Amino acid sequence: MWTADDVARDSVQRQGGGLTAAAVLQRVEEAAGRERETKEQARSGGGFSELGPDPERVAEVWAAKHVEWRRVSDLMVQNG
Repeated sequence: MWTADDVARDSVQRQGGGLTAAAVLQRVEEAAGRERETKEQARSGGGFSELGPDPERVAEVWAAKHVEWRRVSDLMVQNG
């Protein structure tokens, strides 16, 4: 089974090709929002239909995606 970090890296690699810095920043913001939402839903016992069978796993994946999109954004800033 893939770790949350593995899922995040794969997702960002598939979605990130050719994106502008502005588009990457939008992805960072989206991931941050999803991370907050899914963590709150997991803590409050979010419904099965909302987050699937493992809400904590969904929250972990969004947290990892947030980190990965920030990493890509930082690299883009550093490399111009």
